[in-house]
Amino acid sequence: MATIAEVAPRLGVRPTCKALGVAPATYFRHQRPPKPPDAKPSHRVLPAEERQEVLDLLHEPRFVDLAPAEVFAALLDEGR
Repeated sequence: MATIAEVAPRLGVRPTCKALGVAPATYFRHQRPPKPPDAKPSHRVLPAEERQEVLDLLHEPRFVDLAPAEVFAALLDEGR
């Protein structure tokens, strides 16, 4: 990106990008400042205790070789 920024004022951004095999969109994307991270966490994140409970359940010997969807179905059948 530094090479493009250095050469572009003389040759232009698009020809410089083409010569270097870089998409112009990639160059322009790198020129924008990074977006700040979202201040609030996702509403889908489990609390730490609940997350650990789910992991402990998935690590039980009867569920070790099952996909999460199969574990979910088995737990529904059990009424959990």
